[in-house]
Amino acid sequence: MRKKPLQALPHFQAYKALSQKLVQIEPHNPEYRHELAYAQGNLCSVGLDEAGNPDLLPECHEALETLLRVHAMEPDNAEVTRDLANRYAWYADALLRQGREEEALAQRQKQLDISRDLLDSDPKNATYRQAWMLAMNSTSRLRHAMGFRAMAQRMRSRAQEELDRLIASDPENHDWKVWKKRFSEPWPQAGSD
Repeated sequence: MRKKPLQALPHFQAYKALSQKLVQIEPHNPEYRHELAYAQGNLCSVGLDEAGNPDLLPECHEALETLLRVHAMEPDNAEVTRDLANRYAWYADALLRQGREEEALAQRQKQLDISRDLLDSDPKNATYRQAWMLAMNSTSRLRHAMGFRAMAQRMRSRAQEELDRLIASDPENHDWKVWKKRFSEPWPQAGSD
């Protein structure tokens, strides 16, 4: 059974406090800042969870800002770049929760661009292929909700094609089977998640 996010909150807050101390000790250490971004991301996840605390949504922006600093320190670190795409996605979700669709779409586009760049750098990397496919799907859902139906459908179709290729490469991958089922569901109605 999944833990309730609010039960994890004190642990996430302690993790953030420890990470902040590390950054204070060595402000130019990218590993310490990366750790802080993870801690902020954990708090962001509690803010995004339906059973969580929406007052924590600003942590999504903080996590993104911290990771942008790490990326500036290590621009060629693929793990940091992949995490940066993820932080753009979470910040987009936070903005969407606040009804800021246009800003959310801009963040989704940044996620999509980074995911595409990673995939272009290593086209056979299944992790990058999955990240790009998920970014396409999320962006298509947002575009659909905003009324850009034709563009959304094209993006969703490309994401589905990539998912089909991933499944063909590893038919036993459970996550991809779950995504296949989700992709077959109809678009959400306006105003629903």
